[in-house]
Amino acid sequence: MSEKQIETKTILMVEDDADIGAIFLHLLVDETPYETILVTDPLDALEVIKIIIPVLFILNYRLPHMNGIDLYDRLHAHPDLAHIPAMMVSANLPLDELAKRGIVGLEKPLDINDFVDVVKQLIC
Repeated sequence: MSEKQIETKTILMVEDDADIGAIFLHLLVDETPYETILVTDPLDALEVIKIIIPVLFILNYRLPHMNGIDLYDRLHAHPDLAHIPAMMVSANLPLDELAKRGIVGLEKPLDINDFVDVVKQLIC
């Protein structure tokens, strides 16, 4: 871990639809003890990890500049982040790719209770 990185109990969410992201953000703040950082661009996520080592990645599949699988691969290429669990939330999930990487997938529309339960299971 570099000197600039700090380990906090933070969830990093990458969702390009700011409205959907805000709903998930409020849900996570209300239902978990973790801080949540929401970014709408995967390039911003790559900057955030220079400062914060999250406890969970929540990624959308369809993102600008790269898809969620590509972002996951770039995040997990960092030695300090290789152990961080991830979930992908999208209307169209690449199930084979998720299975290869051990990423939990939830299809939109989703049940918010299921979403919170999966988040808690992945972090514990």
